[in-house]
Amino acid sequence: MSHELRTPLNSIIGFSDLLVDQTFGEISPPQYRECAVDINDAGKHLLQLINDLLDLARIERGQLSLNEQRLDVGQMLNACVKLARERAIGSGVQVRLNCPADFPPLFGDELRIKQAVVNLLSNAVKFSDKGLEVTVSAAATDAGGICLSVTDQGIGIAQKDLAVALSEFGQVDGSLTRRHEGTGLGPSLSRKLVELHQGRLELDSQVGVGTTARLLFPKTRTLDAPSPRFRPFVSSTPA
Repeated sequence: MSHELRTPLNSIIGFSDLLVDQTFGEISPPQYRECAVDINDAGKHLLQLINDLLDLARIERGQLSLNEQRLDVGQMLNACVKLARERAIGSGVQVRLNCPADFPPLFGDELRIKQAVVNLLSNAVKFSDKGLEVTVSAAATDAGGICLSVTDQGIGIAQKDLAVALSEFGQVDGSLTRRHEGTGLGPSLSRKLVELHQGRLELDSQVGVGTTARLLFPKTRTLDAPSPRFRPFVSSTPA
């Protein structure tokens, strides 16, 4: 099923990339290129939805295995910020990264943890207005574990709707949230991915103030010696 869905979509995305980039020459009239951009965006959106659905299905069936290793948290979060940079630039949102230089390594699956962080980061950027700020942070918990958090100054979620926001396909009703596209899979998938690491996802939010999503990993996944490779990365401004 995965192959049958992804193969034609990859063709659509690949050929529309050629049209958008005008690889074989300028497209005239320019409206055709605008159509190609819409096709490309829709294809990428659908492919992401399919990937998320397949990941959820694998988790539900217990078929998603983790490739666990020692992770440099600073470098990993820096990579997440870079992945969200294009959307942040388009939205006029500033993304900052706060991670101490001597932050301890995390034992886990880099791909899956980055996927969880990027899902939350993309949501934060999507629901933030131009000129606002999103912050990605790493901190130690009181219990000796690791907390990776994403904080925004966006529209926020009412307390009564937090459980809905974390459910599969959960979308909070309201004119503010309905202005934004989405399936509601991102937070749910992030929750399941951190649970595979024996952790949990917490969500704090206030309407009109913003939202903080925390990926909490247990002490057993905190390694002793800090990684020497990462240098302090204080902020990233998409300008």
